[in-house]
Amino acid sequence: MPYRGTAQSTLDLLEGRVEMQFGTIPPALTHIRAGKLRALAVTSAARNPALPEVPTLAESGLQGYECLLWQAIVAPATASPTLITRLSREIGAVLDDPELRAAFAKNGIEAQASTPAELGARMSADAKKWRDVIASAGITAN
Repeated sequence: MPYRGTAQSTLDLLEGRVEMQFGTIPPALTHIRAGKLRALAVTSAARNPALPEVPTLAESGLQGYECLLWQAIVAPATASPTLITRLSREIGAVLDDPELRAAFAKNGIEAQASTPAELGARMSADAKKWRDVIASAGITAN
């Protein structure tokens, strides 16, 4: 069953309306720690520091699988390179703040700053990865 976000699917999981979910860590973390939900694996290449006891899918036997939810801050293509450089530097400084990193980590979020070039490369790599998955699975649009 498709959901618009993890909050509703987590509620349905807790209420027994679904048997499992692929969700994000923050909405489920409290329930995992309380023993109401059991995390079977994380989809990242490495274990999540908020759930160090939970193996990765690769450790669980599904080699080559990695699926990360990530967010980025973008600006209009017309933004000046000077502005982009400054925003990137300032955002990086904010994300390096130990208190912010600790608050994120407490909720299972791993903050990572990048340069505009690194973000572009990541976006291109992810687009290719999922384009290949779609093609190999024979998925088509209705």
